[in-house]
Amino acid sequence: MTFIFFFNDTATTEIYTLSLHDALPICSIWMTASIGILIGVGFYFAAAVATLLTMGTLSLFRLIESRLPALYYGRVQVRMPSKAALSEDEISNIICEYDFWPSDPSYHLTNDGKMYEFQMTVRTRNTNNFSKLAAALAANRSIREFDLMRVGE
Repeated sequence: MTFIFFFNDTATTEIYTLSLHDALPICSIWMTASIGILIGVGFYFAAAVATLLTMGTLSLFRLIESRLPALYYGRVQVRMPSKAALSEDEISNIICEYDFWPSDPSYHLTNDGKMYEFQMTVRTRNTNNFSKLAAALAANRSIREFDLMRVGE
């Protein structure tokens, strides 16, 4: 579940996305302030009811969140001699073998055209796939260097 917020000021317009994971702490802070106000004005019964409802709701959402499948993102950068470079399909096949979904490919020639650099964003549902992919890339003789970086949380 993702919420999208638009903030507009005279200098810039930015779009912020807020996931359920981000929204729960924010909501709990607002509810804590509301319960504090209720106690401050002497509405103890309403504060107790609000506390119980808040605790129940937050517990329910934590349970739901823990059962949702998570996606883990990473960035793959592969460098090879340009004369022996693997094709995009060959690299994508290696990546897909380890349950990654590749996207956003980019290509570069470096070192006066001697090295071919290929980059892409990948996502997976299992964090163990990162180490498996790293081992496969290290074992491939066509690949001179690679970087595999997890991004996000």
